Amino acid sequence: MKIDIKQLSQSAFKETEFFICVFDPENSIELDLVDNQDFDIYHENNFFIISSKSNAAEGSLISRYEGHCILFRGYDLDLSIHSYSNDADKAVLLQGSDVNNGVYTYLNYNSKLNELSVKSDPFGVSPLYMRTVGSTVFFSTHPSLIKLDNDKPDLMSFLSLIQNGFIFGDRSFYQDIKRVSAGTKINVSSTAIEIHNWFNFSELPKGNKNITEQSFVDVEQACQSSINKCLKLKQKQVLLPFSSGFDSRRFFAYFQKKKVKFKAVTAQSFHMKNGKLYDIDAPFATIIAKSFGVDTTIVSATKPEDLAKDFTKRNTLIGSETFMHSWSIPLINWLIKEPPSLIFDGLSGDTFGNGGFEFPGLHQSAEKDIEIALKEMVNNDIFSHLNATWPSAEEYKEAFREEMNKIPSSLNQIELVFLQFRSRRAISPWITMMHPPGHVVVFPYYDLNFVNICLAHNPKDKLAVFFQKECLKRFWPEYYEFQGSRNLPKDFHSLGEVMTKQIDSAKKEWLKNSTKLENELLSMISMKNYLLRKLPVLNQKRSWLFEPLSQLLKFDEESLPIIKNIK
Repeated sequence: MKIDIKQLSQSAFKETEFFICVFDPENSIELDLVDNQDFDIYHENNFFIISSKSNAAEGSLISRYEGHCILFRGYDLDLSIHSYSNDADKAVLLQGSDVNNGVYTYLNYNSKLNELSVKSDPFGVSPLYMRTVGSTVFFSTHPSLIKLDNDKPDLMSFLSLIQNGFIFGDRSFYQDIKRVSAGTKINVSSTAIEIHNWFNFSELPKGNKNITEQSFVDVEQACQSSINKCLKLKQKQVLLPFSSGFDSRRFFAYFQKKKVKFKAVTAQSFHMKNGKLYDIDAPFATIIAKSFGVDTTIVSATKPEDLAKDFTKRNTLIGSETFMHSWSIPLINWLIKEPPSLIFDGLSGDTFGNGGFEFPGLHQSAEKDIEIALKEMVNNDIFSHLNATWPSAEEYKEAFREEMNKIPSSLNQIELVFLQFRSRRAISPWITMMHPPGHVVVFPYYDLNFVNICLAHNPKDKLAVFFQKECLKRFWPEYYEFQGSRNLPKDFHSLGEVMTKQIDSAKKEWLKNSTKLENELLSMISMKNYLLRKLPVLNQKRSWLFEPLSQLLKFDEESLPIIKNIK
């Protein structure tokens, strides 16, 4: 088999942390890559891994040992290893130690046995995708890296993205590419592909514990313990993306208390609230940081006239996962010039600590929760605007229900659905799928001790008290008193109509459809909508459908295969 991967050198992945792994237990693989100086490559007869390379960071995602090649991306808090730990430290993985507590992807190729073992982290936050072509198995950090010519989009994923902004379950944008499930181990040999769950959600707390005064102490102690574990993962710089929200304030406060040397950076980001656009972080983060003697670097938002380039880069890297996070491109570009850093991200603090969905009537019973979520997240009306090429409303609902019911029944079932569908698929990609090589992103709230303490408490009670807010208020009152994105002042001014219109116009300009894209869009919608689309005045009435659908088709159009000419 010959695999042409020459396009990789010309793609956005040249400055992004990624890997592609290809294994065929039955056939040899010839790799066609003209320029490999920017990448780290391990290639044997029927196996190869190609990964990004950081000249500034010590070590690489790929480690070579006699008879073994391992790739480790992410970190484990109990073993204190991360992506760029040296080979001697990562050798514990070949000495009987196992990764369990962290956010990571771990691959181990045993050349003597001609077998590949792949493991995902407990909640599947580290992005990992898989496909098979005959006897060949592909794994990658990004679905677009293992896309092949003539791959067909998954319309169930389209529907999920249009309605809720995430892809439910372990589907991907493409029918033949799947996201590897949370807490999964996969063994590939010449005889079989064996998949089993090493982490069982049924062993997590059920959410039956009432919140008491001691609960706040337990949650705060677990949070501080987790931050401390993360800090033991040595890297050249500790970096805090400092918004004005509660999560980064907790990290900031702990760093201050423990005299941790760190660098604070704030990405200027614009958010729409009640039809108006606000700059919700930069004005407040600067004031908070300065009040405690810390300078924070402000990374300015992209000017409207330059947004098209940002949209395309974000679309290329994570476009099949979420519509969110074009705001983060300036921060990602800024990170490229920074030394290898330990980056603290507050992913899921609001979910573990506060609760996920806030639909009326939730948290009475697991069975009712699933039906309430379906009612809230599935818009029956949308199916009347699409033609017969799409799944029916009942087919879609049943697929959605089936995925939610894969999570064991308990009061926390709907919380774990939120974690797996929204936090994992729509929120985490901005940093897990776009950051440059050399950096290690840590998520303190995913320490299993913190997870277990939070999930033990009743989710309905958590929504009533908000651990995030209450812990900051009780234990760090001097940091809580500031206003910010979670408690905007009543007289806070929006950016005004001019800026709002400029940004909206830039997005529409980027989405201007080619004839091919326009024809694809029209081939998917009902005759009534076909006519609406042709009339500019009426077109706006269906912008809620046409815009996200156009974005998905835009991604498919721009997502040119990196892997070509498999022979």
